[in-house]
Amino acid sequence: MRYRGLVIEVVKGNLVDIADTLFFGIVASGTFGYLETGEVSVITFENSGEKNKESYLPAINGMVSKKNEIWLITKTEKKK
Repeated sequence: MRYRGLVIEVVKGNLVDIADTLFFGIVASGTFGYLETGEVSVITFENSGEKNKESYLPAINGMVSKKNEIWLITKTEKKK
């Protein structure tokens, strides 16, 4: 599934290479569950050190930065 999210707060790191609106994917493996429209979640990303070789979002649990780096999701948590 492909998702779009708005960055409300950066807990650690910065938004230098990432836009305020994120486009990220979660492969339907059940590892991270499903996000619901309108809910607020804390999503933790980690730079994989790899460049995206495609012109689109690959089938990953993560996103691609402005520098075409692949950032993988390491954790999702619904915020209460």
